Amino acid sequence: MADADVDALVIPADLQSDLEARDAAAWFAAAAPSYRRNVLRFLKAAKTERTRKKRIALIAEAAAEGRQLPNY
Repeated sequence: MADADVDALVIPADLQSDLEARDAAAWFAAAAPSYRRNVLRFLKAAKTERTRKKRIALIAEAAAEGRQLPNY
């Protein structure tokens, strides 16, 4: 995902799929743009696929619970 995608708040397909599976897509879409941008940067910074998957699960779980990740 390019930085332009992050700045444009483009949600990657794998994250969108996990959010939808947990009925959390609406909560994430309603979150403040600054929060979504920072979370997308957090996801983009993952250096391995394993880390990326962990971060997707963490983001989706928090959104499903209606809470923000700390520090984002």
